[in-house]
Amino acid sequence: MVDLAGDISPLLELDSDTLRERLYTAKTDLGDNAAVPVKLVHINKCPVLAQANTLRPEDADRLGINRQHCLDNLKILRENPQVREKVVAIFAEAEPFTPSDNVDAQLYNGFFSDADRAAMKIVLETEPRNLPALDITFVDKRIEKLLFNYRARNFPGRWIMPSSNAGWSTAARSSRPSFYKVMQMNCRCWHNNMPITKRKWRC
Repeated sequence: MVDLAGDISPLLELDSDTLRERLYTAKTDLGDNAAVPVKLVHINKCPVLAQANTLRPEDADRLGINRQHCLDNLKILRENPQVREKVVAIFAEAEPFTPSDNVDAQLYNGFFSDADRAAMKIVLETEPRNLPALDITFVDKRIEKLLFNYRARNFPGRWIMPSSNAGWSTAARSSRPSFYKVMQMNCRCWHNNMPITKRKWRC
């Protein structure tokens, strides 16, 4: 999507490789170079899109949008179809997305089934001391790791055994080093039976 309120000259003057490089350069590092007026619409972030005639003249004035400037830029883009090819090339040649091994970052890999959601509700309603003995089968393999993290983060002093502690420590170090350091600092509190009042279920 092109920002018609901006300076569209880079789209006309630069090739796709230069546009891509400038697009992913911080504005503070652009110097005198004009930013690329292209916005990527993320469907999974619930964008709000509307037709141009939805914006009334009085609303445009209130928001500081120069409608005539936008219309002029739109006319220029329509007269230069090669711009569309450049924009498509910018994202078509982008580096492929690499899925994360961190289960906390896999939220958008798919929705949980009703059965799994019901099972997770049982987990939340189970007393911490009974969690190790909880026998529940999940369809989605992510939930096993989420459950491991849930118990380790919220009730570490109550359930982590030496055999499990190594796995949790490795995961904590690799995924969030700062959190691992905090865990080390708070170990004394947990061993002194510090009351744990906060639960957090990451899904």
